[in-house]
Amino acid sequence: MKKRILTTLLVLAVMFTMCFGTTGIAYAAETPEGTPIATLEELKAIENDPYGKYYLTADIEIPEGFTLFKYEYPPKTAFYGTLDGNGHKLIGLTYNHKGGYIEGSALFGKCSGATFKNLTLSGVNINITSDAGMKFGVLTYWADNGCTFENITLEGTVNLNGSADQASYTFGGLSTYIYKDATIKSCKNKMDINAKIVTGKNGYSGASVNIFGLSPAVYASNTIKSCSNTGDITFEGFASSVSIAGVSNASGTKLSSTKNSGDITVTLTDIGQKTYAVKVAGVTTDGKEGLTSCYNTGKIKVSGANGSDVRVAGVACEANTVSKCYNKGAVSLTGEAREAFVGGVVGSGSPSQTYNKGKVSASAKASYLYVGGVAGEIYKMTYCYNTGAVSMSKAGDQGMVGGLAGNAYVTGTSAKYNYNTGKVTGETQFKGSIFGTYSGPEYDMKRTINYNYYTSSAKAYKRRNMERLDCQGNQGFCNHFSKLL
Repeated sequence: MKKRILTTLLVLAVMFTMCFGTTGIAYAAETPEGTPIATLEELKAIENDPYGKYYLTADIEIPEGFTLFKYEYPPKTAFYGTLDGNGHKLIGLTYNHKGGYIEGSALFGKCSGATFKNLTLSGVNINITSDAGMKFGVLTYWADNGCTFENITLEGTVNLNGSADQASYTFGGLSTYIYKDATIKSCKNKMDINAKIVTGKNGYSGASVNIFGLSPAVYASNTIKSCSNTGDITFEGFASSVSIAGVSNASGTKLSSTKNSGDITVTLTDIGQKTYAVKVAGVTTDGKEGLTSCYNTGKIKVSGANGSDVRVAGVACEANTVSKCYNKGAVSLTGEAREAFVGGVVGSGSPSQTYNKGKVSASAKASYLYVGGVAGEIYKMTYCYNTGAVSMSKAGDQGMVGGLAGNAYVTGTSAKYNYNTGKVTGETQFKGSIFGTYSGPEYDMKRTINYNYYTSSAKAYKRRNMERLDCQGNQGFCNHFSKLL
């Protein structure tokens, strides 16, 4: 037996040596494929062969207003090839605009099936003031037919200002529009984005504000993986629809291992009108295709909201499935709404193996207000926990606040094996240590909501008191949560 153990240890030692190598052995870096680029003139020349493969061999200073493959409608030209930054930088990308409508500006106006990788845009300096709306990107404006963005970093400052009766303002760092079958991997936004925009001053409605660290529009069968936002985003103003997040509005896109650590502050000013929708989150406003291993540590703050549908969350405003995600940042909402969802991780969705440690608060007059440590409203929940304080005020009789979720709508599904130790406070009759309310049929509660644990003295949820879990009969479950905490 001892001989077998010794032999095994020797084999493992050899394997570790093979895996990590030994000092003194150097491996030559693989030379990128294609045409080398070292100057601005050589970079400009890629317009002569839009299907080529190119790589940088030096950092390059970019003059103000420099654009490749300028976007036109209908599009006349596009970049179809590959640009490998090879670890180098494009420095000082600058755009200054003051006046009317601006659309299509970016380093690459139009690309189709193109690949961008291993590239840093540093010293980005964008200053836009428009009284007629804008659609603007930094690296690309329009990307379709399966573009790839990998290991792209954006650094700098963006200042956006606008005043229009009826015009939209849309900004994305990586791209303004990304369509179908794109891959976005290991991309980082480090730019601070500051916006002061007011639309609809003369009674018009329908205009929108969309601001995202990477892209405001990522559509259809795309993948976002291992991306991040560390820049702070601030918005002050008004629009009929406001959507802001650190990474993306990922409609039709799966997100994994993606995070936000920047602070997002939204202040909605009173111009005597109501917004139709307000969506603010650390990672994405739309995660309907699912989120896995995504998290937020930034502060998410929305004040002055006055709209029909308001959603504020640490990770995603809404998502069908949320797995292995978490939030540690403070999430808060103040204002008014017809219906509002506020959650540490997700506004509404079905979380599993997900937790919140941040403070979650809402002070809002609303016809229906759902506030929870993990989610505003859940449709299914398993193996989730909350340790952050959850509070609600000014909501009235239709305010629902719970340690894990404001409301559990779990008809046909279940809410089991969840945990809350966070303090829950609220000026409402619908307050619970687990959920503010349960919305399913009375006969279904015992089957769908059980094996949940909490430490506070408040009831588990409004419709029926749930006995605290006895760990002596469920030791494995309690051990599971002790490891998570």
